Amino acid sequence: MLMLYVWKRPSRFSPIEYDHRNLLGNKFALLSSPRYIKHSIPILKTPPHSITSKRNRSYHSNSNNEMKYTLFFASALATLATAMPTTPNIAARDPFTGYRPLTLTLHGGPSTYTLNMVADGNTYYTNNNLNVNNIEVAENFNLWGLCNFYTTGPIRISPPPSGSGKTVQLGPPQPITAVACQPTPNPPGTCLPVYASCEWCGGGIRGCMLSSCCTGFCAATKCRPFPPTQT
Repeated sequence: MLMLYVWKRPSRFSPIEYDHRNLLGNKFALLSSPRYIKHSIPILKTPPHSITSKRNRSYHSNSNNEMKYTLFFASALATLATAMPTTPNIAARDPFTGYRPLTLTLHGGPSTYTLNMVADGNTYYTNNNLNVNNIEVAENFNLWGLCNFYTTGPIRISPPPSGSGKTVQLGPPQPITAVACQPTPNPPGTCLPVYASCEWCGGGIRGCMLSSCCTGFCAATKCRPFPPTQT
């Protein structure tokens, strides 16, 4: 610390007392006398009341506030994470009862043949060259809306006037090479098992439909299982 002594004549004004305790932490006090004034001037890198010092105090104050807010939000997020379940609590639907069996009769004039299949999304081949113009199913099932019919050439498939969908008409008559129907649970079941095809596109509806999954959810055309519950 550099100490400077300045000699001055007595002044007609009252003695002046310079107190720098607020600035220098009670380490320096500057007192004057009627005759002599002793200035104790500390050499500081940054003046106490400069703009820089005010900015520094403001920065530290803001930093402390930001730290308090960060700790508050971190604590709140931790509380929410422990309160929320890790997996959706969705009750399982009715158990899977198997796929719907179907018996199709394909007519071609006076001739007919039968195709036994299951509505599970797989393709069932007929292995028959009969020119078919009409197909009917014995069960209560919508052939027109839920089945795809594969042929060797272009064909038009129309439902009967009744609109039940149990019978479809084909034109022009030609061989049916294969049939595939939407995965459908056997009554009284209403849902499909894990990894079954839950998205079906085609049929007379000309769109895609989603089926219910028994113990999971439908994603990427398949029934996916729920992740295991964490405790």
